[in-house]
Amino acid sequence: MRTSKSKGHDQLYNSKCGSGSEVRLADSLDAESEPLNHYTWTVLTQLEQAGTDLMTMVPAYDDQNIFAKILRGELPCFKVYENTHTFAFLDIMPRTPGHTLVIPKAPARGILDISADDLAEVARTSKTIAVAAMKAFDAEGIIIQQFSEAVSGQVVFHLHMHVMPMKSGVALLPPQSRQEDAKVLQDHAARLIAALGS
Repeated sequence: MRTSKSKGHDQLYNSKCGSGSEVRLADSLDAESEPLNHYTWTVLTQLEQAGTDLMTMVPAYDDQNIFAKILRGELPCFKVYENTHTFAFLDIMPRTPGHTLVIPKAPARGILDISADDLAEVARTSKTIAVAAMKAFDAEGIIIQQFSEAVSGQVVFHLHMHVMPMKSGVALLPPQSRQEDAKVLQDHAARLIAALGS
């Protein structure tokens, strides 16, 4: 059951994202309502009181980033999968064998500016890649990671999910520590593509 506080949150979100007339969070509250997560509620209230639009906190998307160039075919990659909404290719500096990056075709800098629908498509493709990677690399588990903004560790400012197959006793390499040989990447791409087709 949705409470008036959760409705208020939706109305605040809608007003900040331009889907209608301005709605104030406080207008949708009543003292009897079940509370939202305290931290979330506090932050939303403070942002509203400050007149802050969440999107102004995210720098603009730069269409000259390396992943945008890969999507346009201006730079090569080891592609393993593509559909209408997403594109997946091997990381050339893998932390594990089969380390794959899944990106949206939509221009999105990170999780803060991607639409919910586009993020859902990235998640679906990440699962598809994860299942194939388990087969292709005889993995025992999968790490899925996403970083947004430089302070988190993001280096390329086009949203991407890291899909990394894992085996017991094999540690992750440090990020961006070693460029893999092209022949090894070709083999890994072929293995993933074969697993995706099976």
